[in-house]
Amino acid sequence: MTDKIRRYYKQEDFVSYIYNNVKDEGRNTTDETLHYHELKKIHDGIIRTLPDKRRRIYELSFEHELSCPAIAGRLSLSPRTVEGQLLLARKTIRTYLKNEFSKVG
Repeated sequence: MTDKIRRYYKQEDFVSYIYNNVKDEGRNTTDETLHYHELKKIHDGIIRTLPDKRRRIYELSFEHELSCPAIAGRLSLSPRTVEGQLLLARKTIRTYLKNEFSKVG
């Protein structure tokens, strides 16, 4: 499990990349801004389908940029539980996006 988590953190997280590089609307085209808002809407919809605990952990990590130990302390969970739940949440999001965008192309 630890190796899977390490491998994942070494990979580029597509959703994080889009959020961090396209959300600054001042430097992007209208198309990029529209794509950002569409992706955000899809992403938020996927997050709403996650189980409550997994969703909360993912939101603390993604939106509030807390580390696994910080999330574990805040929610009274072990850091391993937080890591596992983040891995599952990201896998769910990645799989959904991959399936959705493979239909388009």
